[in-house]
Amino acid sequence: MLEKEVAEIKVLKRIKTTIYNSRESVKRFPATILMSVVLVILLIYSNENRINMDLISIERLTKLNMTVGLGIMLSLCISLLIEKLVKKNNLFNIFIYGLGMIFLVVFYFLFLDKLKVVQRSRYLGTLLFLILAFFIFLKSKGEKTTRNM
Repeated sequence: MLEKEVAEIKVLKRIKTTIYNSRESVKRFPATILMSVVLVILLIYSNENRINMDLISIERLTKLNMTVGLGIMLSLCISLLIEKLVKKNNLFNIFIYGLGMIFLVVFYFLFLDKLKVVQRSRYLGTLLFLILAFFIFLKSKGEKTTRNM
């Protein structure tokens, strides 16, 4: 009986820790999590309605999915950049996120005009650049915290 109670306490403790970590993630990366939820909804919609859609609608939805997916990495990089450079300047944060949104709109209309090999390669290159930037921001942040210790 005692082992069962200890196991239940461990499970409850893990649930509380998971909820706490989720709250902290939402506070730290709100735009990233919002874009992730939007992408999941768009992908479910795309998957369920692809049969009833014409080719133009499928292409537009695919371009939108690609742009939102790129926005996830972009917002993550922006969040880490803001953490590194500025702590509490809301005007600067809004300005940087606004520039990111403008970049995504320009990317959607100019760089994904047709979904051919060149456009897909450009998309993958941009995504790879953002992934590498993410790891560079993490590494530089880790170095900063180890120097202070």
